[in-house]
Amino acid sequence: DFHFALVVFDINGLKQTNDTYGHECGDKLLLRSVALINEHFPNSIVYRIGGDEFATFLTGNDYENRKVIIATFRKRVEEIHSSSKDLKDDTSIACGYAHYNPEVDRDYVSLFSRADASMYDNKNNIKKKNKFLSENGTK
Repeated sequence: DFHFALVVFDINGLKQTNDTYGHECGDKLLLRSVALINEHFPNSIVYRIGGDEFATFLTGNDYENRKVIIATFRKRVEEIHSSSKDLKDDTSIACGYAHYNPEVDRDYVSLFSRADASMYDNKNNIKKKNKFLSENGTK
């Protein structure tokens, strides 16, 4: 009866920011991104799972409200991007999630794969609209 969802995040443009403005600017992007994630997911512990990748689990009320929380987060990311003047001011974060389904998810890898696929769908949508990110220049 325990319900939860895994949310994965990927910071867009970190390599491009490091290459263009230096690692100090890239570090600032990481800090801004984590602050933004923590702001929208205050009841969850956020884990760094890779260089520019983060994850958290949603439980309780956050699980029940996951669609609203994710939509609000994505909207805020879009607002920040829209008001950014250049890449070094932008904070673009793709995010996706999957709720645990015992009929589908036999292990963590299965759940992570579904959340990761959701995140990449969001990343592709962001890249289509993001004026700073090029298809060949960013991860």
